[in-house]
This record gives sequence, structure tokens and C-alpha cells, in this order.
Amino acid sequence: MLWSHRSHETIYSSAAWRTLNPVDRAHIILVAERVKPMAYCGLTELRGVRNCILDGLDIVALEARGKIGWEWSSMGLLVFPSRTYTVCNSAKTLKVFTGGLSIRLEGRLLGYPRCCVEEYTCHTYEKEFTPEVIRSVGRWAFRFALEAVGLFLDGKSLPREFNYLMPSQTPHSVTCLPSLKLLRRWASVIERHDPEAAKTLVEINRRLFAKLQAMAAKLRQRGFTSSAQLRRGYVHRP
Repeated sequence: MLWSHRSHETIYSSAAWRTLNPVDRAHIILVAERVKPMAYCGLTELRGVRNCILDGLDIVALEARGKIGWEWSSMGLLVFPSRTYTVCNSAKTLKVFTGGLSIRLEGRLLGYPRCCVEEYTCHTYEKEFTPEVIRSVGRWAFRFALEAVGLFLDGKSLPREFNYLMPSQTPHSVTCLPSLKLLRRWASVIERHDPEAAKTLVEINRRLFAKLQAMAAKLRQRGFTSSAQLRRGYVHRP
């Protein structure tokens, strides 16, 4: 079936669309605009509303997992039932998904760069940072977070493109060029079709980065003053 940006805009401006969480809307936009093949995101459990969105955007969904939750809408003091779905840009993509996935194939369907999928699979940061340093970032223990903390120790900032990271996305490095290129495109598409969703995504990521900055501040109190010291895992004291 041919898909139309004009018909998509009708959905994006509808009351049905605003029953969804803004971050879930960002996920769905990227799939509906054929920027990436697939996403895991929340969809309303109101069948008529859900079908209206899926049919209007010419996408398909398979219920994935989780209990029913309740989402606040953008229309005021209203909540709607929601559950996690796998949203695909075509029946062909859905067939690939249901046929069995390796981590690498799953990463490709989610639109992530190959280098990032490999890092997620291999955890190479464990060979470059000491266990003590890795523990210092807690549940965010992956290369991107460790390098971000190092960047903050150096008094630098993360590239603004990372403000548009999806919650489940893990770039393999703060200097990952494929991720930066990808995120520039994602930001442009989401901003164009749903500025509120884009704003929410930026706010969520800035809160995460603030926590990583706080971790850098704690490490600075322990004597770490640079990313080089963070990689060594110890501080030279006179």
C-alpha cells in the first residue's frame, strides 16, 4: 500500500494520537516515516483508537509483553490503558521479527548502527575500565555512560545530537559518527511531525545526562580530574 505524508499528518494532529505517551509517539513516527523498520513502544489498549492509529499510518503491531499500564494523555487530566507492542513498518518486517531474532538482527531492525550493536553484544568497556570505575556508574555501566562521565571530568559537553537518544538506545561511544548522523535525522523527523514528542525526549535525556554529571562530580571529589585518569582507574597522588 502506498503511504502518504498528508494522511500521516491527519493522525499526528488527532485526539487519538495524543492518547499516547510522547516518547512512544516519537518511536512510532520513526517507524511510520520509514526511518527505521521497527520499535518497541507503548500503544493504547483501546482497540478502536489503536487501530485508527495503525491503519492511518499504514503500520502493523504485535503485542509484545508486560501488564497494562496507565498513561497520562496530552489532553489534560485523562489516563488511558497502555501496553508494550512491537511496531513494524510493514507485514514483511513483522514476519522477520516473528521468525526468530539474533541480537544483531534485532539491533538492525531497531535502526541502530552496527558498531553500537556489537558493543552492546561484546561489552568491550570491561577491558578498558576497572571494575571500581564501572561500579561507580551503577546500572548505566556501558561505554557511552563511562565516556560521558570522562567527558564531564574534562569539562566538556556531550554533542547535542544525543538529546534525541531513544530510552533503549546505547551508542557505542560519545564520538560514534554513525550514531550522530542517525540522531540528526531522527531529530529532524520527530521535530517536524511532533514537537511535543521531541521536547519530551530532550527533557528525558537531559535528566539522564545530569545524573552522569553528578557521578563525575563525585569522582572528582575522590581525586579524578580527567577522562585519562578514569580510564586508568586510579589517581596519581604526590
